[in-house]
Amino acid sequence: MRVLGIDPGTLNMGYGIVEEKGGNITMAGCGVISLPTKMPMEERLFELHMGLSKVIAEFKPEEDRQPALCRRQYGYGLEIGR
Repeated sequence: MRVLGIDPGTLNMGYGIVEEKGGNITMAGCGVISLPTKMPMEERLFELHMGLSKVIAEFKPEEDRQPALCRRQYGYGLEIGR
């Protein structure tokens, strides 16, 4: 099974892909999608979408995860994601 982990942000979005086979867990890939600070928010969101779509197409994860803090406290997650 492959799992995509996402560290959300509107300027820098980190990601990592781990894979489990036969009880062994290995890193399949990782990276950061970085964007210019002066890029308008709507363009940044589009570029993040496109970049993450490429990661998903390349690694074909079966699941995705984000930090628990961002799921529990949505507003706080948005603040630290900047």
